[in-house]
Amino acid sequence: MRIPAHSVCTAIRDDIVAGVYERGGRLTEELLARRYGVSRVPVREALRTLEAEGFVVTRRHAGACVAEPTEQEA
Repeated sequence: MRIPAHSVCTAIRDDIVAGVYERGGRLTEELLARRYGVSRVPVREALRTLEAEGFVVTRRHAGACVAEPTEQEA
């Protein structure tokens, strides 16, 4: 059974909001895939969506991290 990327995206977003992942903390595809019981493909798609929504920041050669709150959000 294939779990859609939007389900993985929702789960990761909920965990970010709940504080499961620290602000600025690194999010590896391998760790997320294991945690949510999926392959890395839906995780990769979810991270792209979360980056577009501002929950995740992707840095070249460093991977994805939970976005830090802006001054307005803090």
